[in-house]
Amino acid sequence: MAERKAGHRLTILTGNHDIELNPAAVRRKLREAIGVQPGHDFEFIGNGEAYPVGDASIEHGNLYDAWNVVDDQGFAARRGAASYAVSMQVTIPEEALPAKIILNPELHMDDDAWFAFCQASPDVRFERTAEGEIVIVPPAGWDSDYQTLGVASELRKWAIRDGRGKASGPSTEFMLETGAAFSPDAAWVSNAKLAQFTKAQRRKFLRVCPEFIVEVMSPSDRLKAAQDKMREWMRAGVELGWLIHGDKRTVYIYRAGQEPEARSGILQLSGEGPVAGFELELTHIWDEPATAL
Repeated sequence: MAERKAGHRLTILTGNHDIELNPAAVRRKLREAIGVQPGHDFEFIGNGEAYPVGDASIEHGNLYDAWNVVDDQGFAARRGAASYAVSMQVTIPEEALPAKIILNPELHMDDDAWFAFCQASPDVRFERTAEGEIVIVPPAGWDSDYQTLGVASELRKWAIRDGRGKASGPSTEFMLETGAAFSPDAAWVSNAKLAQFTKAQRRKFLRVCPEFIVEVMSPSDRLKAAQDKMREWMRAGVELGWLIHGDKRTVYIYRAGQEPEARSGILQLSGEGPVAGFELELTHIWDEPATAL
């Protein structure tokens, strides 16, 4: 405890004799016993990963012995699915998407368990509300994906030139302090925030709130639900957020501590605050492909 209070980090590098530490419930109990929060000063590194120390790397030698290799990620995914999922097939009509699943609220999933839950169904995109509701996010149609790709690619190109942070696309999920777990269509996170995470942590969902996010509405989205999600982003600590409604050619701008602003018919949008200098050309976002006769 004294070492933890002094600001040190505890890293557990699991090996072939530590598979009992893979279940999320065991890790959660260990965290509770030590008294730390996941993603802060305590982390697990799975068998097959190395812990860097300066120019050296620490790893388990069993990786190079075929008789002693352990598939930690596969074990964790199967264990997470066994603990939190029921084997069933559900058909959901398109008009009901995005759909929500409410699990037993007593089955609390920590970061590792949530990651394992999502990895157990790689063909399904899940998000989670602050209240613990699991949301099944439908795949995007051509128009909305075209718009999303345009925003994410422009943000990434600017972030590389600017150098103060990094951009991500819609496949990245963020664990928020409110309890929500969201995947924005585009996001920007400062280098200062990213520096707190190890390479092993960056391979999973990060427990961090981006400074800037963009959500692009798809035909299945309802405006009120999309606006509620934007308010949840802002409550979690986002400084600037854009909600793009392509069909209405409208952008809803969310700023920390202010009421959202709706701007329609504009052809360019300028970044503010953390992404000052970013310019998003909306002409290619609004453009629609030629329709077959």
